[in-house]
Formats: sequence, C-alpha cells, structure tokens
Amino acid sequence: MREDLLNELVTKAELNYLSDLHEVIYFSQISYALNFLSPEIYTLEEWEAAISYVLGREKLTFSSVSSAVNFLQGELDKAIAESRKKL
Repeated sequence: MREDLLNELVTKAELNYLSDLHEVIYFSQISYALNFLSPEIYTLEEWEAAISYVLGREKLTFSSVSSAVNFLQGELDKAIAESRKKL
C-alpha cells in the first residue's frame, strides 16, 4: 500500500509535522524531496489537493500530473528565491 502524498512529502523532506509543509523555511527540503517521488503513482486530484495544502491556495486544476508537479516545483522555487532576497 502506498503512502498518502502529503505524508510522503513529510517523510521525504524529513519534516516532523504535516503542518511543516506550509512553512517557507522548509520549501527547499520539499522541493528537493519532489525529486525522490514517483509522481505518477498519485492521482491528479491528490496532486491538486497537495498543491493547495502546501501553497495555502484555493484548489487549482491541472491537465496532467506532470503539469501539476512542474507548477508546484516552480512555485516552491519562486518562494525560496523571494525568501532569500529578504536575508
């Protein structure tokens, strides 16, 4: 049985709590963890819900799993870059 997508992200990113997925300070770890997931084992709906949870946005819709993952990666990268500008 496969792990729930959000819990898998927590595990792969080596976070302690599900709520850590909201924190910009952990976005680098989450971004890195995406490289170790098999995106296709999760449904598009799971990815859409995960993106909404991680980014704290209304649920978005995507045409494919790969487009959802690419969007998440891009948004994480943007948030990481923005947080580094503030240092």
